[in-house]
Amino acid sequence: MKLSRDKVVRLSHLIFNEFNNDEEIEFFAEPSEIRQDIFKMIEGEMKADEAIDVIVRRKIRPRSGRSWRAPTSGRSSTGSTTRTRWAATAR
Repeated sequence: MKLSRDKVVRLSHLIFNEFNNDEEIEFFAEPSEIRQDIFKMIEGEMKADEAIDVIVRRKIRPRSGRSWRAPTSGRSSTGSTTRTRWAATAR
């Protein structure tokens, strides 16, 4: 999912605020530095997600010059049972 910069900034503020409201969490850096780190983490995850998306789309993209037929099964003209098979044919 792609998010605008404004939405990522908003998310970083919401996450920081949740951490800040938790009395069990103690900060050792300035709030702005923590928000920037949260922003960078979200941005890094979005970049990784985009890279994965590109790889997956390449994998599932149909290969040019080939068409895929549905599996066939049933009885042949001689009455014997045929096996299910997948076939790729070049056009």
